Formats: sequence, structure tokens, C-alpha cells
Amino acid sequence: MDYRQVVQTALNEVGYQGEEKSSKYQKFLDSIQWYNGAKNGACTWCTSMVDYCFAINNGNLTYEQVRQIVCEPADHRYNTGAGAVQHAQMFKDAGQWISKVSQSTTGDYVFFKNDSGIYHVGLIVNWDSKGIYTVEGSTTYNGKPHSTGKKFYSYSSPKLAGFGRPRWFMFDTQPDPDPVEKKYRVNVKDFLAVRTKPSTDATKVGELYGGAIVSISETSGGWARITGDSWVSMKYLVLI
Repeated sequence: MDYRQVVQTALNEVGYQGEEKSSKYQKFLDSIQWYNGAKNGACTWCTSMVDYCFAINNGNLTYEQVRQIVCEPADHRYNTGAGAVQHAQMFKDAGQWISKVSQSTTGDYVFFKNDSGIYHVGLIVNWDSKGIYTVEGSTTYNGKPHSTGKKFYSYSSPKLAGFGRPRWFMFDTQPDPDPVEKKYRVNVKDFLAVRTKPSTDATKVGELYGGAIVSISETSGGWARITGDSWVSMKYLVLI
């Protein structure tokens, strides 16, 4: 799944206005039985907006596969991810939860908290040296409630609870047919670990700093070989 298409869909939705507990996102997800029951009219729709951006960019994937990419159960009958709290827990259970804002990146679910805990979710669509840019549904935008809007948060914002990393390469079974001819940018804010094998358990042999440009010679299970026996996670590489 291409994160750029998901992000662009979210950006295209900025300015949409629904109702407090009703939106086109819920209606579409209800029509494909994304959740374990109808959500339109039953709850606010911040999570549904982000899930919608993934669902309509499924390409050749089934909806069951897309649900797994965003760490929801493949079988919609067991899916209660329309709530921010529930979806955050799904990312945690799948080992795809990121607690440090410095490790978040474009395409991540971003979860927000208040004094009562997690209550809201959006999608990171960009970042810079000052903070992250998000698109959020079921929020106030340009003074209009129940809208989809773009917002900014500094890295030190107390509202940021954590981040869910979609499993973008979960169903990418074929290596890039001509990876040597393509260039990738390292999309991290600090550095990306370089390891001897395509595994987080492998020995770390170096680091690539954010913004570095690399070529890859092979892919394997969401990892990319950059030189010799040097591998990096493709979660943090952006095709340029």
C-alpha cells in the first residue's frame, strides 16, 4: 500500500463537514462492513475518517487485508476499531505502537489525549523541524464543528499520546523489479539504524540520518539492502 495515496486522500478531504455522529466516511465503511456493526449515527467519526483514507486506496488488496495493515482484525465481526481508544490498543497489541514523537512520520495514525486519556485520532500528513501536520475528522476547522481539518502540533505538545504505524509492506510479497534504478529518502527526524540482516534483532552497524538519499539492491519482508550486508527498514524510506 502506498502511503502517499492515503495522505493525499486525507488532504483532499480537508473542509468536509458532516454532523456530530454522521459522516460520509461512516456511511462508506458501513456499506463494506468495515466494523462489527453500523457506526453512522452511533459515534463521532475521527477514526472512521482515517480508516476511510486507507479503505478507498486498497488497490488490489481486499478490505480484510487493509484492515490488517492498520492493525485491525481481518474479520469485521471482531472489529471495534471505530473508537480511538480501541484502535490505539490494536496498534499496541500488534507491536506497531510508537510512543516517541521523534520516531513518528508521515502516514502514521496520531492519537491525542486529555486528562481522561486517549480521546481522538488523526493522520500525520507532513512534518518539519517544528512539529507535525495532521488531518483530523470530527473536529472544528475554520470555526466549523464536525469537520475534517488540517492542524499543526509542536513536538512538545502535551496533547500527543502516541502513534500507530500501519504495516505498509505486509502484503508486498514481490521485490521491486528494478530497485537499483530508484532512489529513496530516509524519512526520519533523527537517524535510522543500519543492521547486518533484515531484522530488528540483527547487529546494528551504523546509522543514516534523516534526509539521506539511498539506493537499494534487494528487498525482503519490509527491509531493504542498501550496500553489502547493510539493511534498513523500508518503513522509513520514501521513494523520490
